[in-house]
Amino acid sequence: MDRQKNRALVTERHLLGFARSYLSEAFPNPRRNGCPSQDALRAFAEQPTRSEGSISSHLSACSPCFNAYLACLERARLRTQRVRRVQRIEITVTAAIVVFLICFLLISRYRRPVTTSRTQERVEQSLSTPQTPGIATPSSLLIDLGNASPMRGALDGHRSFAPPVIPSSPSVDLILKLPLGSEDRNYSMRLNSHGSAVWSDRAKPHFKHGQMLLHTLVDFTHVTPGRYDLVVVAKDFRVSIPVLVKSVPPANIRKP
Repeated sequence: MDRQKNRALVTERHLLGFARSYLSEAFPNPRRNGCPSQDALRAFAEQPTRSEGSISSHLSACSPCFNAYLACLERARLRTQRVRRVQRIEITVTAAIVVFLICFLLISRYRRPVTTSRTQERVEQSLSTPQTPGIATPSSLLIDLGNASPMRGALDGHRSFAPPVIPSSPSVDLILKLPLGSEDRNYSMRLNSHGSAVWSDRAKPHFKHGQMLLHTLVDFTHVTPGRYDLVVVAKDFRVSIPVLVKSVPPANIRKP
């Protein structure tokens, strides 16, 4: 059965080849009498069902028009291939753009923002996490360093004002108000006792209502209650102020 089909296909190809060769030479028409225009042949090659039926009859009796028709048919075939190739390229590019946009949106949605400071990250997490029973709420405390004198040697232990009280609690939202003219840079904060630091941290200030504030979230439960020196240091900047770490009810904590 397959052999018969193959033979039929070979016979059909031979017949078509013979017909094409015969029609391209058997009917010369040097004066082109009764020949359709080149546009009509092009239209018949591209849309044969919409063209005049007389053109097909003419092609079977005019070799020049038949050859011209074959040329138009080949150009139409090549143009169709180019259009399909361009369409495939456009579809591929569009699909790649869609995949890229989906990946970008997914990455942007699930990527966590990078904070500039370890302390800022802890503060943001504490503010955004809902409080549950049994978990301490951060106690806010503002200490103004505007009246503190620069440190240039031994600490002055004879202060006329009462030192700020820092609660000995597991979550203290400590805010330090820097003196006017302080620069926007990283600052080191320490709680000293007899020259040794019992707590330290680093933070970068931010402006709020025209004031430059250092913000940090601290656990002071490991600090023994008593008098300490709160020291803030940066390049060409060093201030110290005496503070008192003490167990204080939340109602007595100084609010910012």
